[in-house]
Amino acid sequence: MRLFVCFLATSLFYTLHAQQTGAYDDGSNSYFPNEVFSLSVSPLALVDIYNGSAYKAGISFRPVSRMRITADAGGYVPSITEAISDFNEMRGYHFRASIGIPSGHTKHGFGYGLAYQYKKQEFSFQNRTLSIPQDYTAFVNKYAHSYNAYISGDLHFGWRWYLELRLEAGIRYREINNSQNDLIEDTEDWNNSLFSGRIINTKGILPNVSVSVRMNFTPWLD
Repeated sequence: MRLFVCFLATSLFYTLHAQQTGAYDDGSNSYFPNEVFSLSVSPLALVDIYNGSAYKAGISFRPVSRMRITADAGGYVPSITEAISDFNEMRGYHFRASIGIPSGHTKHGFGYGLAYQYKKQEFSFQNRTLSIPQDYTAFVNKYAHSYNAYISGDLHFGWRWYLELRLEAGIRYREINNSQNDLIEDTEDWNNSLFSGRIINTKGILPNVSVSVRMNFTPWLD
């Protein structure tokens, strides 16, 4: 959560400073300055019912105008995760890095590139929906490596704020270890469970598709 507080404080400082110095523009010009360095947060990660509630913040950097490098990292929020899913005591961390080619000085830009993501999770799962005669709590350890290509679109709100929408597709290596796997794998309703792919013992490569939203603030313009 401290990452979100730092992001908001930094963006407020630079916005006020820009307005005082006259450097801020409402984006009405046909020419847009280049982003050099931006800070970002991913607000929708907080309500991810599939993977657990996560906080995520990051940076974007353009060493040259036709290259964007991004990095995002964060952890999980156990209290929200328990409220929106059957995962309890969620712990872990996640990291994503990408390199891509953005469009030039335009208000509504597009880009494409390559991304890598690592995710590690530890959580408990209580028997609430499966047809098992006794209650149990399973302890799950999970990690995944994802290798994706992506396309993105940027929606600017003035020069310093923009929303990045990103669609990624590729492959994912996933490994899951469940302490109660032998008990649950033969239950009659297991194959219809929403959670089957997320807590059953597995190891292997799968296709991967994901959608993400990043809110960016740019204190450093070219």
